[in-house]
Amino acid sequence: MIEIADEQVRAKRKRTIRMAAGLFTGSLLLLTFFSNTYQKMTLPKVSVEKPVMNQLSHEIEGEGAIRPKRIVSLYDQTGWVAKEVRVKEGDFVKKGEAMVVFDNSSAQKNMADEQDRLAKQQLELDKLQEALKLTGIGGEASKMEEIKRQITALKLDLSIQARKIDGIRKDLSNKSTLTAPFDGLIDELQADEGLPAPQGRAIVQLADLSQGWELKASVDADAASRLVTGETVDLRIKETVPRLVKGKVAAIEQAESGRGQTQSGGASGMKQVTITIDDPKLTGGEQAEFRLVKNVGSPRLLVPKSAVKTDSKGEYIFTIEESKRPLGNEFRARKKYVHTEDSDQTNAILTGLIMPDEKIVTESSEPISDGDQVRLN
Repeated sequence: MIEIADEQVRAKRKRTIRMAAGLFTGSLLLLTFFSNTYQKMTLPKVSVEKPVMNQLSHEIEGEGAIRPKRIVSLYDQTGWVAKEVRVKEGDFVKKGEAMVVFDNSSAQKNMADEQDRLAKQQLELDKLQEALKLTGIGGEASKMEEIKRQITALKLDLSIQARKIDGIRKDLSNKSTLTAPFDGLIDELQADEGLPAPQGRAIVQLADLSQGWELKASVDADAASRLVTGETVDLRIKETVPRLVKGKVAAIEQAESGRGQTQSGGASGMKQVTITIDDPKLTGGEQAEFRLVKNVGSPRLLVPKSAVKTDSKGEYIFTIEESKRPLGNEFRARKKYVHTEDSDQTNAILTGLIMPDEKIVTESSEPISDGDQVRLN
């Protein structure tokens, strides 16, 4: 009986030891697992993408106000005061229609003075010619020659004076009223009744509607280089009910200073694209926009541009190296130097050993270096 009791005690002790060992081992495994999990939670988090086989796709977009293609500047060179302004900006005018009437009273007074001066010179000429007749009867030859010279000089003065009067008369006839040289739209008006026209500035900007319309838009220089002069573009007119009209690329030029400036404040990274439009429903001033997508080249492996970084040695990307571990796979960032062969707004073609199934880091929660352990987003 005593031996049986001892045997039972020993068996119970063994079960207790095995249970304790199991609990210890399980606890150790749990601690290891949670420790590993916690460590992974502190690792930098990265987003990855695989290269895709596709063409580069360039988006070309711009917007602006529709304006008449041809605008003529009309100036007032007389300096006369505007007596009557008969139009306002936005008015349609017919060829020959009076737009601004000027007060020409000063010119009329000036012409009257010059006409009186001409009459006085004519009287002087008559007097000299009479004197020449009297001197010719037994007079001295030298005195006659002097009178002849005076008559010749006075005739020249009379000719000059006549031309001056003729010029004033033409100004009174042609410049007293500013008329429209063609049917058009008053695009800009710089005339106020009771004031002379501003020096060096056009008094009227007249749009020739017969020449059609155009839109000038600032476009990224690289995107604009994909456009071809003469190609057709769909324009979306921003009206109450938007509609599409056709336009043609007429010119691609360097953007003017102050138009579509880059973030650095300059316009060197922008081009001005001019698109001509022929649409009878347009009136001018409408806002319009366009967007084209152009695929370029043959399909290649494309990598997001956000993945490409630069250091003192050049361009590089981070790829992910995966290792299998008992408690889960381990991921490490590997630095790989590359070179951008071509790109669009979002993707790039890289020269270098890029595999189709390679995981490429596009974003990280914090800066990473070659060999750093990371966790995937």
